[in-house]
Amino acid sequence: MSRYRHLDLREREEFSRMLAANQSVRRIAYCLRRAPSSLTRELQRHRASRVTYRAVLAQHRAQRWAAQPRKPHTLAVTPRLRTVVFRLLAQHWSPEQCQRPLEMSSFLPSRTVVFLESANRRHGCSGGGVGGTTGCARVTA
Repeated sequence: MSRYRHLDLREREEFSRMLAANQSVRRIAYCLRRAPSSLTRELQRHRASRVTYRAVLAQHRAQRWAAQPRKPHTLAVTPRLRTVVFRLLAQHWSPEQCQRPLEMSSFLPSRTVVFLESANRRHGCSGGGVGGTTGCARVTA
């Protein structure tokens, strides 16, 4: 299965030109090698008005949306949990070693998972393991 790629500015400009030339969304999708549903969603998200689509405005809006955080990480909003995790990491515990006591304690709600990559920003971990995430943890609900 291929990984989804967002439209880039070049594709958005071509999309805008073809729309202005009254091409159908299916025809445009075929030319851009995209699914028609992707272009329909692009129109719904970034249409300037009912009849206009501006590629540059759509690109700026997409970049702004991409830069916004979606959901705060549990470590960011739970100071007590963050303190415990960073204390364990400072003692050179691996994320796998940190996970077990956290799951057994009252720090984590049920069905919360400890991931290995997110404490990078706050703990200053450097990569080196699988995916470059050795020694780092992220907790999400």
